[in-house]
Amino acid sequence: MDISGGPGSIINHWVIYVSSQLEYIKDVPVIYEDIGSHSVQSFEVPYMRFFAIHELTYLAIMLNEDGTERIAKKIEELKFGRKTIEKLYAYRYDSDQYGNPIPWPLAKLMLPIMTENEVEPHTVAAPEPVSYKISVDVAGIKDFLQMTLLSFGSHKELIIYRNVEPRGIVRYIINI
Repeated sequence: MDISGGPGSIINHWVIYVSSQLEYIKDVPVIYEDIGSHSVQSFEVPYMRFFAIHELTYLAIMLNEDGTERIAKKIEELKFGRKTIEKLYAYRYDSDQYGNPIPWPLAKLMLPIMTENEVEPHTVAAPEPVSYKISVDVAGIKDFLQMTLLSFGSHKELIIYRNVEPRGIVRYIINI
């Protein structure tokens, strides 16, 4: 094989390999949010089906994984029809100038990047079927996020709720 970039080259095979590996995991815009006197580095969460690279950290934390590689492999099994980790939706709760909710706003939900912000998790006691629930302070903002892992007989469900305006929720079904 040559490295010139032609049809049979190493570079071409590498590009095909990488693009096939990241079919459901996307690189998304990073935004700096000013919330009160605090600055939070956040990312846009895709509505459904696709995952942002930074979402893998959330899944790894709640599923007690050492890294994000196994999570990424399980997500990429979607292209084979296996639904091991599936995002149901990411919804942002917006309201109009009078405080009335806007149904299905076009603006995307933003979540803080766990590795780029100062975070402090707190375990929260919860009844069954909750197997793990934490509240996360981000950049000095108390209870910025609430993450809940529900365990059922056949699957688990992860719910991430953003408590700070603009509020929002992300739900996942996990079959591993």
